[in-house]
Formats: sequence, structure tokens, C-alpha cells
Amino acid sequence: MHEIHRWKHITNNPVIIKVIPCCVDTELFNPSKINYEHQQILREKLGIEKNDFVLSYLGSIGTWYMLDEMLDFFALLKNKISNAKFLFITYDEHEKIIKAATKKNITKSDIIIRYAN
Repeated sequence: MHEIHRWKHITNNPVIIKVIPCCVDTELFNPSKINYEHQQILREKLGIEKNDFVLSYLGSIGTWYMLDEMLDFFALLKNKISNAKFLFITYDEHEKIIKAATKKNITKSDIIIRYAN
């Protein structure tokens, strides 16, 4: 919040900022509660091999969410870890993600996109 108020274009006209707290239900997302058989079914459904390295993004896609920078990072990661896949879990514009990935020479087979609400 303090960082944004240092931005040169708003120093003389500070904006009101509200923080929306985010949290995770650690019981719901407890790794020890993951059913192995269910995990394997989901991997197969998503086309994720047992040894694939999966980078995941959960949330909205838009100007504030730095899609290009995420894809730049993934391209570098893919050069280091050839079996990397990028899993997007989002309700937003799937074609926008594919189009942006294609511009960065990331193949469609390395991107997995699923809806979530």
C-alpha cells in the first residue's frame, strides 16, 4: 500500500487503497488429505504425467495480474525444466492466455486451462 503511494503519477493526488485480505483453508488444502487415486484420475484428465513439473495460477486474468510476465517466467522455467506445464485455473478469457502464450513461443501443449468459479 505504501509502495503505491510512492508512484510519481499519484504522489500529489494519493488514491484511497483498501486491502482485501486473502486466506486459504489449510484443512481443505491439506496435502495429507489428498486421495492418491483421485489425484491420478485428475492428472490423467488434465494430461499431466507423473513426473511433470506443474506451475499453477489460480485466479483472474487481467491487466493487473501480469499475464505476460507470468508467461515470460514460464518460458525461462521451460528452458530449465523441459517437462514443465503451466496450469491456469481461471474463469477468465482462455483464448487470451493461449494467444499471449503463442506470442512467447510457448506451445499449446504446455498450457492447461480449466474453468473454476
